[in-house]
Amino acid sequence: MLVLNVGVEGSASTWVDNVVKSLLKLNGSEEVTAGYVSEMKTAAQNHQRRVENAILKSHQPKNDFLFMMDVGAAKSILTIRDPRDSVVSLMQRFDRPFENCLRDVARSLSYLDDVDFKNVLLLRYEDRFFEKIETVGLIAEYLGTAASGEQIGEIFERYSAAAVRGLLSQLSDLPIQELDVGEHVAHRGTGFFARHIIDSRSGRYREVLTLGQIHQIESVIGHAYDRYGYERVCSVIPAECFPYGQQGQLSGDICYVTPGDRNSIVIYGPYINLPRGRWSVRFRIQGNCRVDVAENGAQIAAAGCGDRMEFEVTDPSVALEFRTYADEGPYSFAGVELTRLANGG
Repeated sequence: MLVLNVGVEGSASTWVDNVVKSLLKLNGSEEVTAGYVSEMKTAAQNHQRRVENAILKSHQPKNDFLFMMDVGAAKSILTIRDPRDSVVSLMQRFDRPFENCLRDVARSLSYLDDVDFKNVLLLRYEDRFFEKIETVGLIAEYLGTAASGEQIGEIFERYSAAAVRGLLSQLSDLPIQELDVGEHVAHRGTGFFARHIIDSRSGRYREVLTLGQIHQIESVIGHAYDRYGYERVCSVIPAECFPYGQQGQLSGDICYVTPGDRNSIVIYGPYINLPRGRWSVRFRIQGNCRVDVAENGAQIAAAGCGDRMEFEVTDPSVALEFRTYADEGPYSFAGVELTRLANGG
């Protein structure tokens, strides 16, 4: 049997790898060929002898890999995770810069854009599948592997978070032949890195990333949010969406405002409805002016330009507008950044 284990980085695909290997061994095959590859031809070139079972893992599967998934030529398991948490996972596990981690997660998701889910077992990290004994049974059923309740329980316990942490705490005491020693030390038998399990909470990107980084991720990987059903928390409404008075002039993506009556509103609208909850907004402005948020013409929050302010939506049916004033000096306006706060909705 050939099993393809594909997932975005940090989505518990290593857990799946070990569960699948253990299940395949229940069929009497003590040896299961396993490896990390991006192309089938690489696996074929590395193949030395005939095997009954093989599991191939990839975070960036190429066309031949994806073709076999689409046509059902192999059993395929796909693990996904909120891209923002995937980026944080890479940053913390491997001490890598944000930009590098974003690049790798974006590349991984781009390869998975055209995967047809009909022939794939899809596992979502946010469902905490790796914490449920039922997932081991689900994978066994998908593979067509006979496994007793006792065997499923043993496999689940073997790769529980507590068991893996215990294994990783002893890495420094293991003989060198049981380790993969490269840039990062890993346990050879399981593939778990020394810092594989740091913090498995979902949504922890809110504590680690800046709003600018969150916006950058959502801008680069926006397609994944629609495909996998993740909610954006940071969005930008560009200047071209806003009406503006006679003191404003739109040029490209920027609205340029000349000085005028301090109390006159220049940019307003765009009269949008937001879900109930707490929100934060920042106006993208170069220069100096006052800004506010209003509903039905009444101000509900105000700040100086560039400052981030919070407001609460209590009635989603009421349209909101984001306004700038003329003030004394010229300024440029490129839109507003909206962020739904953690306790929103």
